[in-house]
Amino acid sequence: MNKVFDQESFRNRCLHDTELEREIIKGSLPDLLAHGEKVKKALSEADYYHLNRTAHALKGTSGTVSAARLSELAQKIETLAKELSENREGDAQELADLVSQIDEEVESFSKIVHQEYGPIERST
Repeated sequence: MNKVFDQESFRNRCLHDTELEREIIKGSLPDLLAHGEKVKKALSEADYYHLNRTAHALKGTSGTVSAARLSELAQKIETLAKELSENREGDAQELADLVSQIDEEVESFSKIVHQEYGPIERST
């Protein structure tokens, strides 16, 4: 798997503007948490269509902040959820196993960015 946080990629994307980096992370952390909760809720309801859509949003937000492993995880969840929502062969247990990793990945990312950028108040 990729890095938890691809800081070099993120810094390049933000043109090495530390304040911009902090603002993007500050705005994205709550979204990562919210998307993660929505993914787990959709899985608990076996709502694979909404699981697919929410995993797509999680993939986008994690990609924006270069949370590489979380983005890769969200991509896998999105693909499996789409297969299940279209009544194709899909492995619901594998999907559940992937979803169970979201909190750990968000927490790992959060710890790294707090170490790198200092305390970042989460927007609500």
